[in-house]
Amino acid sequence: MKKYLLATVLVSVMVLGACDTENTTVEEVQADNKEANDVNQEANNEKEANKEETGNNVNEADEKEDAKEEFGTRHNPVEHKKAVTINEENWLFGEATYEMELIESVSGEEAEQMVADGNQFNDESGEGKEYILAKFRVQLEYAEEEPFDVNPQQFDVISSGGSSYEEFISISGLEPEFRSDLYEGGEVEGWVPFLINEEDEKPLVKYGDVWFDLRGE
Repeated sequence: MKKYLLATVLVSVMVLGACDTENTTVEEVQADNKEANDVNQEANNEKEANKEETGNNVNEADEKEDAKEEFGTRHNPVEHKKAVTINEENWLFGEATYEMELIESVSGEEAEQMVADGNQFNDESGEGKEYILAKFRVQLEYAEEEPFDVNPQQFDVISSGGSSYEEFISISGLEPEFRSDLYEGGEVEGWVPFLINEEDEKPLVKYGDVWFDLRGE
């Protein structure tokens, strides 16, 4: 009987010991799994952060590229004293490449005086109007058909509201005049007159497909 009780006690102790061992093993496995999950979560978080940073860098690069492509447009016109290289193709000259710059512009009383001094028969700007005189420079790099004609009639002036000024003006005596037949390497610099509304604060001038800030203020 004692042997039987002793054996029973030993079996019970072994069973309890096995249970304790099994519980410990499960806890250790759970702890290991939790640690692995934490590592995986950190790796996922790092991947997401890298993906977000990469996406931001791509977006910034795209924005910079867009800004570069939009330079010289109505919403991002060329500033004064900023030389740009223009490549164009038209029915008259074929393909042509030239450098162009709006050097300066004059308006108000100074422009009125320059017009009056140029020729006594030049018209005054008139009520509600004003002259803006813009000095441009063009240097021809290449033209499929020479000579390459440059003259003031090739410009369009656009109001800040988006309407073109259609009134034809003829001002003589402005020196130097923006007019020449250019051959490869040739350059011309001269004044181009524009007549606009006095209250027009942001007029733009367009030459081919390139837009310039006329006032430059």
